[in-house]
Amino acid sequence: MEWLIYLLKVSACMALFFAFYLLVLRKLTFFKINRLYLLLSLFFSFMIPALQFTIEREMVQSPIIVQSADVQDVDLGGVGFRTPIVVGSGPTDEEVVPFNWLTFLPYIYSSIVAGLLGLAGWRLFRLLKQTNVPFKTINGLKLVAKKQGFTNCSFFNYVFIDENNLNEIELTALLAHERVHVKQYHSIDKLVLMLVKAFLWFNPIVYLYGKALEQEHEYEADRATSSVVGNEVYATLLLKLAVGKGVDPLLHSFVKNPIKQRIKMLFNSKSKKMKKLTYLLALPIGLGLIWGFTVKITHHTKPITQIEQSQSPDSLIGKTVKGKVIGFEKVEMGEVINLKVGNTVVPISKFYLKDKVKIGDEITVRLTGKSLGIINKTDAKGNKSTIIEEPYYQISKAVDANGKLIYERPVYAFLYEANRARFAWSTIKTIEKDATGTIKKIVLYDKGFTINLNVAAQKFKNDDFKQGDSIVVKFIGERLTGNKTYTTDKMIALYSWPKKYELINPALYSRFYYKNGKQKLYNKKQSVGYTKPVLLNTGHKAVENKPGVTYSATDSTIVNKAKGLVYLYGNAIIEYGKMNFKGSKIVYDTRSNTAEVKDAIYTYNKDLLKANEMKVDFNTQRLVANGPVFMRNL
Repeated sequence: MEWLIYLLKVSACMALFFAFYLLVLRKLTFFKINRLYLLLSLFFSFMIPALQFTIEREMVQSPIIVQSADVQDVDLGGVGFRTPIVVGSGPTDEEVVPFNWLTFLPYIYSSIVAGLLGLAGWRLFRLLKQTNVPFKTINGLKLVAKKQGFTNCSFFNYVFIDENNLNEIELTALLAHERVHVKQYHSIDKLVLMLVKAFLWFNPIVYLYGKALEQEHEYEADRATSSVVGNEVYATLLLKLAVGKGVDPLLHSFVKNPIKQRIKMLFNSKSKKMKKLTYLLALPIGLGLIWGFTVKITHHTKPITQIEQSQSPDSLIGKTVKGKVIGFEKVEMGEVINLKVGNTVVPISKFYLKDKVKIGDEITVRLTGKSLGIINKTDAKGNKSTIIEEPYYQISKAVDANGKLIYERPVYAFLYEANRARFAWSTIKTIEKDATGTIKKIVLYDKGFTINLNVAAQKFKNDDFKQGDSIVVKFIGERLTGNKTYTTDKMIALYSWPKKYELINPALYSRFYYKNGKQKLYNKKQSVGYTKPVLLNTGHKAVENKPGVTYSATDSTIVNKAKGLVYLYGNAIIEYGKMNFKGSKIVYDTRSNTAEVKDAIYTYNKDLLKANEMKVDFNTQRLVANGPVFMRNL
């Protein structure tokens, strides 16, 4: 729909330019300049939205919120899942898409434009046919005598007159008037407006433009003619010929309305020359439209261009790198992109980029974390597939070779780790200490979010952390105490970035992490304990009992019998025993007994899990969730 956005921007430009003419310029008697302003504003209305300027601002590289780098399997109510696992979200084969009338909008618009252009062509042909008659030439004007139809009007240098109803003085005035139209090429303006109206037929401003431009034509011709025959004589002639028949829109009619306005303008005093400076006020309007519609400000960090061959992809986490797409690999329920950065191949999740890149593309990405994926590979002979756990990397931002933004992750105050600890990348705003140097409070601020860490109870004494330092913080027990402001007195750990200094709360740290820093995962059977996960096997009770799958949806349920697929839209629900899934859309495969859930909320007994996407195999009850993932015990 880029064409529609362009036309709406053109309409917005025309509205602002015409509003300035209507409020400021219309009463000025600089008719030629007014005409020039109207034509130029039309031109710039089409030109400005077509331009594109990019202002790049290089930012100091700062930490970005990331997913946990240590990912393990979780036992949640008997369902094993990996958090977070990034999965593909491309459309399923032969998915039934609800009817969308917007797809017909280009055809409707094009049909109307074609019809209006055809009508304009027919009018022009009909008018040219009227000129294919004998005429006489007077001072460059070709006079065509007519008694019926349109008379006392002109098109380019053809003047259609009814000589029988005009005396010599009136004929002289009429020819002097039409000569101005001819010399100033006013008919070209009419042709331009007809084309503009064809393409912007839906915009009422374009019709006001046509009337205003025609008025300026007549004012200009009236002023020149009245200087020859006198204002009174000319005004009398206008009134005499005021009653006439309809005129073709391509013609300049001598008696075109509004007659009252034209006569009034004849007797108005000329505007002072100093008022020509008024036209300079249009410059801020034009500059404002250029800035609003054509200038795009992008913020970027300086990419890494050279990497040592021995450098590990893990060392690139938190950095912006530039690389070339060299291939794709399938992972369980998804796909990764192999990005060659220098001499290092960095696999990144394709979930973020979907179908926006292809092999050979050069892209710049910001790496923010690592996950483990199950990658399907085949041996050299191509007849044996193995499943290998390998790391792949997550990104927060990606731009193409031209600097166009491909993907940017939404900003959150903090995210959740699999052990339910919160974590965030931020910057120290202030550090409050008492008289003994003990830290009482640390205030963090980044990307519009404030996190207040009340740490007086831990009695930290540390001079390594300074105002403005980039840090990583892990905590629990936060409270929303203001607009985008969180407060907690349960900080788990605070690390400088790059990691050099740290503040550790031993009492909480041992509950959430092992000594090596890996996460302990929550087990609901232990109220204060966190333990290693227990993977689900196929001998689970729910599988043995083999309950049936039930589903429902509020908007629509579409069944594709050929594929064995059921599509559920709007407040969709699917249940299997104690497993309950809710989402905005669910695709259930009746043959494999698997389902994909978008905007998913999963409950099992008293456990709740939320994620952007989930994929579940009801046969084995294995669940794969794509984050950010939120968990809690009901």
